[in-house]
Amino acid sequence: VIKSSRKTSKMSIEELKAKITNNLQCLQQCTDYTTSDAACEAADDNNDVLLSILNQPDKQKALAKHVAKLNLGTLFKRVWESLSRFITKKHSQGYAYFGIILEMYVNITDISPEVSKELGEVGCIRLMLQAMETFGKDYNGDAGPLYYITTILLNSIQDCTENISIYRRGNAVSIYKRYLDSENVEVKTDSLRILAYIVDEEETTNDGVALLLSLLKDATSNKDHRAYLDTATESALELIQALNKLAVNDANKKEIAKHGGIPVFTRMLRSGFVFTRMQRNNFSKEEQCAAVQALWHLAFIDEIRTSKEMQTSVKALEKLAKSDNHHLQEICAHALAQIKGHLSSKKVASSQSKEVPPSYEEAISQPAKSASSRKVQVMISYQWDNQKTTIRLRDNLVNAGYQVWMDITHMRGSLLDAMAKAVETSSLVLICMSEKYKNSNNCRAEAQYAFTKEKPIVPLLLERGYKPDGWLGIIGLTTLYHDITSPKKLDTKMPEILAAIQYALGGDVDEIDGPILPILQEAQGTARKSKEKGSSQAKKLVRQWSIEDVQDWLKENKELIKLCEAFKTFTGRHLEKWYGKYCEDKNAFYNHLEATYECSMDDRTRFEFEVAFEKLFEEE
Repeated sequence: VIKSSRKTSKMSIEELKAKITNNLQCLQQCTDYTTSDAACEAADDNNDVLLSILNQPDKQKALAKHVAKLNLGTLFKRVWESLSRFITKKHSQGYAYFGIILEMYVNITDISPEVSKELGEVGCIRLMLQAMETFGKDYNGDAGPLYYITTILLNSIQDCTENISIYRRGNAVSIYKRYLDSENVEVKTDSLRILAYIVDEEETTNDGVALLLSLLKDATSNKDHRAYLDTATESALELIQALNKLAVNDANKKEIAKHGGIPVFTRMLRSGFVFTRMQRNNFSKEEQCAAVQALWHLAFIDEIRTSKEMQTSVKALEKLAKSDNHHLQEICAHALAQIKGHLSSKKVASSQSKEVPPSYEEAISQPAKSASSRKVQVMISYQWDNQKTTIRLRDNLVNAGYQVWMDITHMRGSLLDAMAKAVETSSLVLICMSEKYKNSNNCRAEAQYAFTKEKPIVPLLLERGYKPDGWLGIIGLTTLYHDITSPKKLDTKMPEILAAIQYALGGDVDEIDGPILPILQEAQGTARKSKEKGSSQAKKLVRQWSIEDVQDWLKENKELIKLCEAFKTFTGRHLEKWYGKYCEDKNAFYNHLEATYECSMDDRTRFEFEVAFEKLFEEE
């Protein structure tokens, strides 16, 4: 590992950008990488820059945007054509040079999903997969080119799910299942993590679950929450994320429970850890969210849900559900409902014999609780190209007793008014997530409107391999979604979806016994507030503001007038809601404003805004 110099670590972001640009220009101008010391030194210098920002997330983000514009995919192909023949020639100069340049790509893909996407688009991922298939048997654990290729491939799948189809077409499932027999624990672990992102719900990787859990136990026992291998480390978050991916398969769920996953996940609920690494920081809440998601996955297997180990996790979930973090509150409530809701809402014939959950046919044949009398309307928000699956979903919901609104005419222009009316009159919105959905302006407006109107949202995954990101991630739809990526999965998941709808609408909550009741009620309503600094009286006054009042407040400060357009739909209730997010996590708050409302602020505007915003809710 190259040590970063003190000089590099003290550079400004503009100096670092210039340094990386100059080094990449040197690499791009090189005509023969096998003998160029200058190219090798340029790659080495870039590694020094990238390692120097390990604990500086703002610089990571800025450099990620910068390198995404520098045609690194094309450069990779040129380097590959020149040096790939040295992959197994360990004592040659070409082997050493290739390793240093590949290490640069390891570090770059670790901070830039855009570069990972470009590697897929220009064919570099296909080249690396071919190398792993051809030369994999010669791998001996040396931290050389093959090790770096594996790491680049891992980075390029976990942060860029658009590449999943490329991996599957490139025979990656077969290639990496073979690597599960490797005696090298690092190769085996990375292979498992790659497979976790590309296997589908029918494909199992049972042999690797025990290894991932063993490493997770080690990681959570160490102060920095990392498992140490021979020449690399794995973080607890990375390991549990891989287990969550594998847990979409029922056989894998059983393997995770069999090898002691539940106690490990429960322990993670109690002690998240905060540390910083390239592109990933503030792991505490992320680890806890991932642990909640893991327990939620396992609870869909009845024998696991009713196990003693799962019931032991309830107290930890109840405590975590009182967190100041509203996202943690919500996902804990969902997990608790899955673990305990069925136990109390279904009649128990005896202590030894519990009623089996209803089949899909039984679930949709039973009208939703009071749905007809209450005229409950459910809205399906989806991208128009995915109409076949969503029409099937609509028919299932109608059969279950709900009134359903969905656009089947491909609304445009003024017809969007009908969408707004549909959101306002609906009791709940089902968001069918996909890459096209995320990139559709109409869908974004629809989901954003539902979110600002505080409509209950049940997220559904409509595109195989898609990982909710961007603005979908910002509004908290990255976990606890229901997979309906095929008609078979839709039929299998319908009981889950119906239960989620009923729960989101308040159904069955009164039937849930014990300490879970106040937590669920809290998550549904009053305890959505985040960490609050202002007085209740101040909030009460602001809450009554109209849109015009908010605009007048902004116009009081000349620096904030420029924000009027971005805040044009905000009322006092919106300000109150976003003040909670602001107090909880300023960076997340500003990221949300930029992604959802296209509102970016320079340093001066941000300072003036923070002074005015905090004064608005300060103690009198």
